[in-house]
Amino acid sequence: MIRIEGLSKSFVDKGGAVHALKEINLTIANGNIYGIIGLSGAGKSTLIRCINRLEEPTSGSIYIDGQDVTKLDNEQLNSLRRKIGMIFQHFNLLNRRSCYKNIAFPLEIAGYDKSTIDKRVDELLELVGLKDKKYSYPSQLSGGQKQRVAIARALAAKAEILLCDEATSALDPDTTKSILRLLKDINTELNITVVLITHQMEVVKEICNKVAVISEGGIVEQGNTFDIFSKPRHAVTKKFLKAEGTSPELIGIDKSKYTKLLNITFLEENAYQPIISDMVKSTNARVNIISGHISSVQGKPYGNLVIDLDGDALTIENALQYLKNNNLCFEEIDLSE
Repeated sequence: MIRIEGLSKSFVDKGGAVHALKEINLTIANGNIYGIIGLSGAGKSTLIRCINRLEEPTSGSIYIDGQDVTKLDNEQLNSLRRKIGMIFQHFNLLNRRSCYKNIAFPLEIAGYDKSTIDKRVDELLELVGLKDKKYSYPSQLSGGQKQRVAIARALAAKAEILLCDEATSALDPDTTKSILRLLKDINTELNITVVLITHQMEVVKEICNKVAVISEGGIVEQGNTFDIFSKPRHAVTKKFLKAEGTSPELIGIDKSKYTKLLNITFLEENAYQPIISDMVKSTNARVNIISGHISSVQGKPYGNLVIDLDGDALTIENALQYLKNNNLCFEEIDLSE
């Protein structure tokens, strides 16, 4: 388990102090794929680099399986880092080394004998689907293949935690999906905890079971991925969802034309039910559909529908009660804004 308590990190530059992280509290259970999402400059890379102390925290504690990383001496830290693999956006492979030599590198540093290294490298090449690229060099590989080599290298010393710093940001959509499938397989087969930072909501939707949203150095929202996507609470999360088209966008709508605008959330089985049609039949309310979508998180559907609800006061009250009785979450949109 990774437990982060009161973590802060400050830098000093020409403009004065920069508070990159502010009192971060986070718990990542073993075996999770945990996403940390935020805009550029939000502090997510600093956070992930503090976990293995590539960045030194200013204050706070980071516990990995009960051991406070911030209090380890160099020898203890080096021992812990063997359990923590890390992959980066731009792969960071050694260009003058073959795939074999890149993957073997951390094992050579750790002092393993050649037969052990040979066996381990072959296992990892099989795992990442690159057996035929054993003696190829980075210049001969595609972006996705390079990231597969980087993943194999990160796992070489039998890591228990894999830190991914924008691991798919430099890849095209199809290659991104293949890398995410690989990470999911590694998590499932090897029970490796994956911490994945990204600015791509689709990446989080694809494989993360938990997610934290970071903004201006602080965690603004965290929880199950499905809950965060289907019922976002914080403005930053809603902004992410609007940017990718999975949240209602009301810019340009003349709200003065409407009586009562509602944003209705449909979860799982409700996402495909004709609840609005049934509500109209039951209450005689008049409904104008403004916008809507249905999406899913790892096969679990959710949707949002913005409607204008019209009618006399009793009709509207009955319609709202109908929605409540059918366990729909909804919020009224302020027509004055």
